[in-house]
Amino acid sequence: MEIRVEEVKGFDTKEEIIIIEERIKETLNNHPFLEGLTKPGLVRVWVKMGPEEKTRINHRLFSEWYVVILYLWEENIRPHCPGGARGVYELDREKIDKVLYHEFGHFIDAKVNTEKFGYNDREYECQPYRNIYNILWCSYIDGRLKKRAPFSLKDRIEEGHDCIKINSVFIEKAWNKEFTTHKEFLYGAEEAYKESMKESDDKKANI
Repeated sequence: MEIRVEEVKGFDTKEEIIIIEERIKETLNNHPFLEGLTKPGLVRVWVKMGPEEKTRINHRLFSEWYVVILYLWEENIRPHCPGGARGVYELDREKIDKVLYHEFGHFIDAKVNTEKFGYNDREYECQPYRNIYNILWCSYIDGRLKKRAPFSLKDRIEEGHDCIKINSVFIEKAWNKEFTTHKEFLYGAEEAYKESMKESDDKKANI
């Protein structure tokens, strides 16, 4: 598998660019989700980091151009300054690796393990439960990554509660691999959304 880190924006020094390029190649080459799969011949990676960026990966261009675009929130990969003030400190390689393992997990599920996972973004991108789908998928990825994961099960449950008070049962099912395909995540997200809306309506009715 040839990995080309072709475009890197938002980093302060040449040394930082070298670090992020090394970590991308290392984590993707050794990603546990690739075990038993046919690796793509080429992956072109574009990276953009900034204080306002939401960490995510865009793999929609991969099928045609072999391109994945990695967006990194600066807070995810830099340590905090003493006293809570934020400054330009060295990149945190452990944080970088965990973020990269997670984000490339989305890419592998969607674009490499295509036959099993069955990803189709058009089936959910306009749905009201899109955020729930994403939380379930993220939980599924972190549950498989184990110590490499950037977030714990507790973190994901809290995220779901902050979203629209998702029943933790759905997140636990994703974490424990009871949901493993795109269709199952769609179903789980829709059911979690319906349950959350019903609870909300019941509360309003009792006011």
